[in-house]
Amino acid sequence: SQSRYGGAHLVAEFNGKLLDESRENVAERIRSSVAGLDLNYMSHPIKVTVSIGIATYVIENFETYEELIKIADE
Repeated sequence: SQSRYGGAHLVAEFNGKLLDESRENVAERIRSSVAGLDLNYMSHPIKVTVSIGIATYVIENFETYEELIKIADE
């Protein structure tokens, strides 16, 4: 599932187990898809980039989602 978290932050949550490599592949696909967008604003081309942090939520390791977000931002 996805949700907006704060101003420009989005959270994508994947249920189930993904290998570290799979999570990184998903993040890279998102990053490259956004970078490849052909966007214009007032007839001027603009480029958009994203920075993606990855964290694994293990219920025993975190008390709140805020803690998880902090780890992903590091």
